[in-house]
Amino acid sequence: MEEIEKRRKEIREKIKEKSKVNVEVFGILLVIVIFGFLLFSNLPKEEVEQGNEGVDQSAKIKIEINNTESHSEIASQKENVKEALKPPIPEEFNESMYKKVSIFDDDQSAIWSNLDPMAVYLYDDFNDKVSGESSLKIVQKDKRAYWPLVEYTFTSTQDWSNAKFISFWFKGNKTGLVFDVYIYFNNWKNYVVLRFKDIYDGWQRFVFSTEKNIIKNGEIDWNNVWKIRIANNNRNYKGTFYFDDFSIWVNKSEEEGVEKEAEEKVYTLGDTIVKGDLAVTLNRFYDRYEVKYFSGKTVYQEYYSGVEITIKNIGSREIYPKFTPYKPVLIDDLGNTYTYQNVRVRKPYGLWVEHEDQLKLDVIYPNATRRGIIFFKPEASIKAKNMTLVLYINNKRFEFRFKRW
Repeated sequence: MEEIEKRRKEIREKIKEKSKVNVEVFGILLVIVIFGFLLFSNLPKEEVEQGNEGVDQSAKIKIEINNTESHSEIASQKENVKEALKPPIPEEFNESMYKKVSIFDDDQSAIWSNLDPMAVYLYDDFNDKVSGESSLKIVQKDKRAYWPLVEYTFTSTQDWSNAKFISFWFKGNKTGLVFDVYIYFNNWKNYVVLRFKDIYDGWQRFVFSTEKNIIKNGEIDWNNVWKIRIANNNRNYKGTFYFDDFSIWVNKSEEEGVEKEAEEKVYTLGDTIVKGDLAVTLNRFYDRYEVKYFSGKTVYQEYYSGVEITIKNIGSREIYPKFTPYKPVLIDDLGNTYTYQNVRVRKPYGLWVEHEDQLKLDVIYPNATRRGIIFFKPEASIKAKNMTLVLYINNKRFEFRFKRW
């Protein structure tokens, strides 16, 4: 029993010694903490504030960097969205490799046929355009009776076999309407469809391949393009749409070869150039042609230069000649350019009419001809000896070169 009691006493002594050490350690730690607090509280107030400002500034910089990254991401997203809202262009389309041949550009209201003039109105817009002098403005004011908006029938079938792409410009109102451009070959059964949606802002160019991703019916024959129609999927819609610069794109090498071959033959006064169903003859050149008109009872004179030509229809169908896609132009060897004039004169009774000698661009029946003068301004320079006449009739080019004396 005595040994047990002695053992317990030893244990109690050890516990007391450990407690004493812990209290001493705790006391030392407490003194260190108090000393540190007193030291910190005696620091100048400005240093503390500057330190806090440094922390705040760092936080601000971090926030600004994050905001800058956010704005950059948003701007990038907007650019991506903007880019996505452009019509898709075929990957293989590279303008530098092809030459554009314009089919319809100016005076389109006279070129396209309006199938429902009570509901649809066609205008040439000289302000809102992409190419040339004007665009085609289509205004639908009432429900149309037919699904096409406009159509054009070529006087003779066109050879587009070397065309790799077809393009045109369109401006709508983001209506979501589906537009179809139908290109017919020889008859109603054979055609392709160039389809797009009105979902874009402002003028947009649409480019279609003639070889890939084609919507078609029947047989495709680019050697015999007969008719073009433009339609949308809602005959009831009332609104305004614009088209401009309907073109085909051919390989530059092919087009250059055609031009070189044509240049080998030079046509002059009295010659006839035959292209398709058109036979055009240059009959005469006028260096100074007097035109008289009235203002009240007073007679006035105005002077032009001009050429007299004959157009013959050697085909089996009617032809409606138009100066498309460009107006006639006359050039001399001094570098002067003479501008085409549509001459209208005032009669004694006050009515304005086309000059009686001017070439009338009206229907020409098979084997029939039209003969008349194409007027230019100004009068021909007396110093010029050689002249060049360039005509585009129904998208065919006719060039004559001749000596004045």
